[in-house]
Amino acid sequence: MSFALRLQFLEYVNNDLHFVESLSDSDGRLIKMACEQVAYTAVKHSEAKDEARINVGQLAEVKRRIDEIGNFFDCPVYSIIGCCF
Repeated sequence: MSFALRLQFLEYVNNDLHFVESLSDSDGRLIKMACEQVAYTAVKHSEAKDEARINVGQLAEVKRRIDEIGNFFDCPVYSIIGCCF
């Protein structure tokens, strides 16, 4: 459940980034933290042995969403997680 909420939060972030003119440094750090948390949780769920497990396709979708957000920050497409704000 918490993973789904975090993933939905990233969707809100991605949507909002299309409408804002600028972000403060603290906004960028908060978005980076959210991306890190979703990525960490996705990997954790991909290694789960129960019904919480996500498959490779779902893991790739999480990465795609994080990379899409990273494009707004001129980060390498590979991942926003390594970017500095």
